Formats: sequence, C-alpha cells, structure tokens
Amino acid sequence: MNIVNYRGEIGQSFLEPACGDGQILLQAVQRYLIKNTQDGRSPTDIKNGLEKDFVGYELDPEKHKCCVRNLDDLASQFGFPSVSWQIYLGDALKSSSKKRFFRFIVGNPPYISFANLSSKNRDFCRRRFLSCKKGKFDYSFAFIEHSLAQLEPGGALCFVVPSAIFKVVSGETLREIIKQDLAYLEDGFSDDFFLFDGSPNVSATVFMCEKGSHASTFLYRDRKKGPSIRLPKCNLKRKWVFSLPVKHGRKEVSFGDVYEVHSSVATLLNDAFLLKGHYSKKFFISDDGTVLEKDLVFPAASPSSCSKGTGLFIIFPYVFKERTLFRIPEEVFQTKYPRCYEYLSLRKKDLLKADRDRSSAWFEYGRSQNISHVNRPKLLVSILLTSKVKAYPLSDKTVPYSGIVVYQKSSLYDLEKAKRLLESPAFMEYVKAIGIRSSGKSYRILPSDLKNFAFEEPELV
Repeated sequence: MNIVNYRGEIGQSFLEPACGDGQILLQAVQRYLIKNTQDGRSPTDIKNGLEKDFVGYELDPEKHKCCVRNLDDLASQFGFPSVSWQIYLGDALKSSSKKRFFRFIVGNPPYISFANLSSKNRDFCRRRFLSCKKGKFDYSFAFIEHSLAQLEPGGALCFVVPSAIFKVVSGETLREIIKQDLAYLEDGFSDDFFLFDGSPNVSATVFMCEKGSHASTFLYRDRKKGPSIRLPKCNLKRKWVFSLPVKHGRKEVSFGDVYEVHSSVATLLNDAFLLKGHYSKKFFISDDGTVLEKDLVFPAASPSSCSKGTGLFIIFPYVFKERTLFRIPEEVFQTKYPRCYEYLSLRKKDLLKADRDRSSAWFEYGRSQNISHVNRPKLLVSILLTSKVKAYPLSDKTVPYSGIVVYQKSSLYDLEKAKRLLESPAFMEYVKAIGIRSSGKSYRILPSDLKNFAFEEPELV
C-alpha cells in the first residue's frame, strides 16, 4: 500500500484482479475505514465508498467465499454489517465486459506456466494479449498487461511477481510494456518468500508502474544490499540487469566474440543412448553385458557427471572424416554396426515418439544442435550455477549431453584462459545479475548469456 501511496480516500477506485482470500484487499479496506472514520465522514458516504471503490475477482469458489467473509468481518468491526461488495467469482481477464479504469491496482497475479495452461486459455491469451503472442508465456503476463490497460492516467499498479519474468526470453514483450511506466522495482526477497500455490521457492520481485509517467529512470532497491538507487531505463535491454553501468579504463571483450559457445547435444531420449560399461580390445561392453561396436561408443559428460566423477558413455550414431561430420545411412548402419543397430532397435518405438527434426533418422539424436562440434577439445559449464562456477575440460572424444559447451575460436584465447574467465569472481557476479533465480541460491543461464559476458583486456587473458 505504501509503494502506491494508497491513503484510503473515498472515490479512489481499487482493484485486486486475483484476490484469493482477500489479504491485499483487507489491508486497503482497513486503511480506508480508519482514515474516513477518523476524518468524520458520514456512515452513508463510507458505506457507498466500500461498495463502489473496491473491486476484486477470484476464480476459486472457496477462496471467493472466504474473501467476502473476511471483508464482512472487517467492515462489521467498524459498524458496517451489510456491505454489497464488488467481489466477483470469475476470471478477471474474461469476466468484465465493460471497460473500467482504476486509480490503484495491487495484487499477486496467477502464476501458471505455459505447460500447465489449457489449450483454450493458451489460444485466448494469444488472441487477446501482445505479451502472449510468442513463446511459452506465463498466465501472469496476461494479467499484468490487462491490468496496466485498466489503469487511469496517473494511476498506480503494484504487483508481486516471480523474478524470472524479467529474464526469460518469452517475457521480452511484456517487459517493454512494463518499462514505459515503470517507477519502482524491489528485488532480493528471501528464497522461501511464499507467493504461489505449489511453488514455495519462487524468487519474488515487486514492481510499481505509474500510468503516463514515461520517466527515463526508475527507483530500484535490492533488499539484501540496502538503500534504493535510481537507474536509467535505457539499461534495461532484452534481459533486465539492475546495476549502474561501470566505466572501465581498458577495452572490453565479449566472451562470444573470442570463443564459440553452444548448447550440448540433445538426444531427446538419453536412456536409449547413455551407457555404463568399459572398452575391451575390440568392443564396448556395457554393465549388463551388452556388446557394442566401440567405434560408435564415446565417453559422455554432463556437469553433474563431471562433478561426481561418474563415467558414462554414449552411442554416437555419426562418423567424422577429417573433422567433418557425416550421417550414416540406415542400411550402412545396420550392416557395419549391427550390434548398435540391434541395441537401438529395442527402443525404436520410443525413439519414433520423440519430437525430432524431419530429416533425422529414427536412430539419430533427433536434433542437429552441436553434434558437428563434438570432436574438438572443449569446456563444459552447467546452466545452473551457485556460489562458484566450475568449467570442466573435455577431450575431443567426449560427447557433452548436458550443459553449455565452449570451444576455442582464436589462437589468442585458448581454453585455459576461458576456464580462468569462467571461474573468476567477475563471471559469478555477472551470473547473479543476468541469471534467472532458481531454487535455493542457484541461477540459471543460457548460452546467449555466456556469449554476452564482457571482460577486460588484458586481465585473465
């Protein structure tokens, strides 16, 4: 309430678009009742204000009943036992046919991932909201965009949202919508800040927009670091990083300019390709006794297997000739590598179900990403990073099946230098700024984030 400067004045409309049992509405109504009772406003004016100024929506019938009951109990304490509340049972995105504008909109919009949305709701959001036109949007995107459109000029909106919406690729359009009126953003809530049903470890951010402000700066606060600072909105690029630009005396180099950065290979069905076992003189022998042609079985690595020291192997159904990757025709695969062919045939039904590229044969990985690079020395980094980054050197014979892979591009920047860069405190600070907060103290990054990491010459290189 303090962030949007809500004082409880009669005639100032207040909306909570997903009110649950009414915890936010209760705070607003209580402030309204205290102020107007102390100001000596007439009971008629106060009651009319309660019935006209406050609006809420809730889709769950039980929570809706609980919200109305809680509001009734509060109003009764101030001598208003029978208030006709505008608390509607339904979805705020669909329930209001009349266009209404509000002075204050405060809430915690529903956080429902794209995967958990019905096809009907996906289609509805794609048709209705710009923020949901592309990518795997979250239902909260629609609520934020819809609510911002309902603000009256000069009005204020304040929402508690998952911090990830300021980093994920699917949120780019939403961030542009928010940015034009962004006035305040507070980050750094504790990891156990409970906000969303079934998601007790979601990292939270509070942001506030003032309709029509169009200011070039906004006020930012990291709860863990102290007082607020004013930041320029021009710093908010595709991913939002909340820090003042640092001016260096030396030239900066982007990691992606001097190193190749790729995702790991994607088999689509690791269980069919990954193995435990050992090489014999002529064959590879798995732990269950299966004998396979060793020419198609390579050492395999993930950040997890590297950290634990667990040796895995992978069937690699391709061949390299003079560092060039070639696909194996099925008839050649069957005749030249009959043991691998027979082994994969046992999983053919499962492999055919996988969502693969149209040009991929059933016994291939299904995705072409990174397979043409694996026969080179490389570094492997996890996409999920905590207090310290570890970059694992891999040989040209090892196939990375998880994580982010780094290859040498220039003779001036070898993999040893890349390892020092990635394990430096500067890179971890960059990860904390650009990464998406995950459970605990971890941050999730993408290959593009690693490419964009800028470092100074000649330090560490």
